[in-house]
Amino acid sequence: MTRSTSIFALLLTAILALSSACNRTEELPITLSESEAVEIIQASLQSQAGGLTTNIEDLVTALLEAVASGELCDTAYQENLEQDFSGSNLEASYNAILSYTLRCNSLGIPQSADAGLTTSSQYQTTRISSDDSGSFSGTVDGLEPALSTVQLNAVYRQVGSQDLRFAEQKDINSTLFLDLLNLDIRKTTRAIEAGEGTFTFSGSSTDESFSYAGSLVFTGNNTATLTINGTSYPLEWD
Repeated sequence: MTRSTSIFALLLTAILALSSACNRTEELPITLSESEAVEIIQASLQSQAGGLTTNIEDLVTALLEAVASGELCDTAYQENLEQDFSGSNLEASYNAILSYTLRCNSLGIPQSADAGLTTSSQYQTTRISSDDSGSFSGTVDGLEPALSTVQLNAVYRQVGSQDLRFAEQKDINSTLFLDLLNLDIRKTTRAIEAGEGTFTFSGSSTDESFSYAGSLVFTGNNTATLTINGTSYPLEWD
């Protein structure tokens, strides 16, 4: 082998080694597993933790009371809400500002509403401590007294920090985004009976990051099915 060929071979080896090292640097390890992400998303639905189902229950209750009390159509209303929860495995507090406007037919009978919520909540379980803020906006149809359910279409965004006590303790910052479609909600119980949505859940911890996306199908009785990358997970909440 000539001297020039030897030098070229050494340079080529060095370049390949450097390229491999750069690729390893760019491919950061995922700081949160898929099953851990599912557990956090399920907790974000918990009514007793001030989650999405609490938002929906409060919204539907306020709208039905507004219809029953004869509040004016096309007029903006606002309510402040505050709740605390305490149980054997859960401590939580929840604050929200609810705004809504009733939309009526030509006879002045409410048919639907535009609604929004801004929230702050803190909760602690045996495995998760979380401090979150959220926003929720959408439309509710089916406010006519003769109907037994209302239908909700909305977008929900929750940003927060979580202290996770899983197999390995982790501190993360996360964002959950939900696009909710055609949720049927029973007026008497405020429970979600059917509906679906899509979601993204992403975040970071130190210099590591994670991102998941998938679908959510509500199946009644405080249950749903979450699907990520073709794998389905059953969810339950109080």
